[in-house]
Amino acid sequence: MKSLLIILSVLTFEVNGVTFQLNEVEGGTFIMGATEEQGSEEEISIDKPVHSVAVQSFYLGQTEVTNRLWNAVMVAPATPIKAIGDRQQATDNEMQGEIWAAADCPVVLHSWFECQEFIRRLDSITGIDFRLPHEAEWEYAARGGKKGKTTRYAGSDNADEVSWLYRNSGNRSHAVAQKKPNELGLYDMTGNVWEWCLNDFYPYQSSPEVISVLKEAADTAKVLKVMRGGSWDNAISNSHLSVRRTEYPQYAFHDCGLRLALSKKIEPTVLPQTKKVRIKGYTMNFNLVMPQDSINPYYLAEEDVSAALWKAVMRKKMYKVSKEEVQSFLYQISDKTGYQFSLVPSNEQVTDFYFDEEIDKKNVKVSKRKSIKKANVLLELFTGRENTIDEPTDYTLLRYKQETPRTIRLIIIP
Repeated sequence: MKSLLIILSVLTFEVNGVTFQLNEVEGGTFIMGATEEQGSEEEISIDKPVHSVAVQSFYLGQTEVTNRLWNAVMVAPATPIKAIGDRQQATDNEMQGEIWAAADCPVVLHSWFECQEFIRRLDSITGIDFRLPHEAEWEYAARGGKKGKTTRYAGSDNADEVSWLYRNSGNRSHAVAQKKPNELGLYDMTGNVWEWCLNDFYPYQSSPEVISVLKEAADTAKVLKVMRGGSWDNAISNSHLSVRRTEYPQYAFHDCGLRLALSKKIEPTVLPQTKKVRIKGYTMNFNLVMPQDSINPYYLAEEDVSAALWKAVMRKKMYKVSKEEVQSFLYQISDKTGYQFSLVPSNEQVTDFYFDEEIDKKNVKVSKRKSIKKANVLLELFTGRENTIDEPTDYTLLRYKQETPRTIRLIIIP
């Protein structure tokens, strides 16, 4: 009934005698939207403004879902239904022909909701959690991911090499994988049929974005969904990679299908519970931390960065340390040790001041003259509010107004 074979970053599945493949797409950051080579001339367009997007690694179908695969999953043949809405509708004559119903043509005339039902049935057969791609994943993959070459269409600047559009389609869809694939081995990312995406439509912002498909799309007919890729019915002027189309999810169209996606599971790695690192003659001990709200473990230092270690690395005392100096410190110790050092995830620990043996006496009101002790003693005194110590002690009696002094605690990212 089902099988899984992994060959060179390709997942191969079989369902009721029908095989299909998903290619690995290595994650990365890219500029999404109407970049210069896309040739989008309209000043106001839903593929603007361009913005930076970070995408995690995932798998994407080599081809659009075919009639053959749809029928194998749904058991009963795909039922031709009229498209709903104000788009051009498929006629009975068109659907009675054998062209669009050909086994290896992309399945069409199914709403976003029907595609979700198809995926649910596929999941129950395979035990795998398939999904539609987020449109940022789709565009990243269409551009070739890290292997992309900045082309107007998926894999080429020559549309005829890689796509079926109105100019060359003969007014119909074609069997998948007949044109040249893009850099990731994905076929028909431009043309043939539009492809439903997982996410709701949202206007682009100029700020950077990190895509998380863990956020489920709204399961309602009132929210617009996104289609990407263009189709056999598109003019070449409206088929570049950044083009977006929006439709309501209850509608079905004669030129829209789907492509499967799959989140990449992180393989379990056995990490040691502790690490011991020598830096400039000083030894720091780190313990493994596995956050409950994150899949990314890290090693946390047992102690804060000492003034002695800071001085050994930075060649200056640890006094009134700025955030820029902290970043320089992290860079230097990472470069010297080969480990990737950072600050604890809530980097609230770093402020513009760190107290060491020297004290800015202009900010300190001394009540009684005593010797100033080392920073670790002073840190116990300073609470960030006005403090007054009245009884005699072995250390400075002072009143101090300033932020709560905070320390620098390192982590190692595996």
